[in-house]
Amino acid sequence: MSQISINDLLPVETRGSKEIIKALQSNDRVVLIRAPPGTGKTMTVLAYLFWLGLKGISSAMFFRTRAELDNGIRIANKIAKKIREYGLTPPDFIPIGGKDELCRFPPGRKELIRWWCSIINCDYFRRRSTNRIRESLRREPPQNLREFFVAARDAGACPYFAYQQLCEQARIVLATHPYFIQDELFNRLGFRDVLVIDEAHSFLSLITSRIPLSDYKLFQEYWREVEEVGSPVRIAVREWRRGAKDFVAGLSRYYSFMEAPGITIVHRNDVIKVCPPELLVEKRLGLVNRIIFMSSTLYPISLFKKLFGAETSTYIVPGLLKSTDKRLLLGLSIGLTTKYVDRSYLLQEYAKVIDFLLASIDRPTIIFTPSYEIAEELSRALSLPLVREEGSIDAEKIISVARGRLAEGIDVKLAGKDPELVIIAGLPFPDISKDFSAVVKVYSKYYKVSEAELLKAMSLGEMMSALVQALGRIGRRKRGIGIIIDDRIEKLGVKILIFKSVRSLINKVKKFLEKK
Repeated sequence: MSQISINDLLPVETRGSKEIIKALQSNDRVVLIRAPPGTGKTMTVLAYLFWLGLKGISSAMFFRTRAELDNGIRIANKIAKKIREYGLTPPDFIPIGGKDELCRFPPGRKELIRWWCSIINCDYFRRRSTNRIRESLRREPPQNLREFFVAARDAGACPYFAYQQLCEQARIVLATHPYFIQDELFNRLGFRDVLVIDEAHSFLSLITSRIPLSDYKLFQEYWREVEEVGSPVRIAVREWRRGAKDFVAGLSRYYSFMEAPGITIVHRNDVIKVCPPELLVEKRLGLVNRIIFMSSTLYPISLFKKLFGAETSTYIVPGLLKSTDKRLLLGLSIGLTTKYVDRSYLLQEYAKVIDFLLASIDRPTIIFTPSYEIAEELSRALSLPLVREEGSIDAEKIISVARGRLAEGIDVKLAGKDPELVIIAGLPFPDISKDFSAVVKVYSKYYKVSEAELLKAMSLGEMMSALVQALGRIGRRKRGIGIIIDDRIEKLGVKILIFKSVRSLINKVKKFLEKK
């Protein structure tokens, strides 16, 4: 066993694995790793966690979405298979998702899930059957969270609580971000030596909970009157039996809000919890030895180092926005930008340019815009469908929104085909008139940084994160082209070719596609 390296456990070697392994094996307590898409971050980190598990060291890896968690499960199974080929027993790994995903009889309203077991007096609440589940997992390893759910259900157990109990004994836990953020969930994972947070850029602007101001005042007053009388779950069951279902849902939202970490502020008609990332880091460091944050888009890295705290060390794998043999990234600066509020004429010009590109580069295409307002206008102008969510997509050419679910999914299929062309119709800077400005105000006071300076850095970070994530939809299995249409691309200092002529750009694309 001592002769097995992390590299030995990789299902396939990638161009960034060596640099990532170097960062993983550092002695730093808090680590930020930035590595471009396609460098094998998730696979390399999971190989590292299995390698630690063989040495008896426990860990947890936190994914942002259910799709990313499922991808982690598939990779973990491949690594476990490779360990068996060395004649060794792989460390146990257990995935855990949200209660609403793992409940056998979920409520119609998601906010009721907190006390649902007691409300319906579920027969499975105390059924764990962990030995039967273990036997099932060894016979046929599940490939996604749904299959883990089925394995627990078929064993006659409650999937949610059974897997939480199994987590306590597993060397490796795969979970979603809320298990890192929420104390109640984190404490159910058992002792962990090392924590890894995937897609850590989502912690840049961290609002952990929100509730309408009117509901907040109502339930705050109610809670003062009853908190000494009984536990929340008893109150919820009592009110439910009285028929006050909306009241129970509201009380659940309030209780979840009060438990969420962060700084409470009133923002417009809501009360929100804003959580500076350093607060979470300090809390978790008291319980674990190391925390590793990783993403393709920790930009600017100095901002993220500030947000995660003084102990943070950074490791950068070069190539934030870089063309490769499989991915050609180009900029187009021809007098078009979505910077201005009055965009009617500019969007018509955008539509003309995009229409010409689509006719010249006939490939499965996603056009990403900075907002749904722009997406809707371009959808009408180009007669292309606007797609908001992951799922079955019948068209080969679609319009969506950067920072939407489609921009950050694991795999996107367009009429069964991989996307080969991504067009960025305007740099996706965030709308600072919404929640973003509230987060900046809180962070400015907490970190003692100029609000204007922080706003500029965070806006750039949000934009670059959304840009890199959207461009990550191409170049995964097949060669792909990413085209950014916005004059501001020239001032970003990114190392990509920028064209002043659409025809010249198309010629470059055709030469790329002709390569064997």
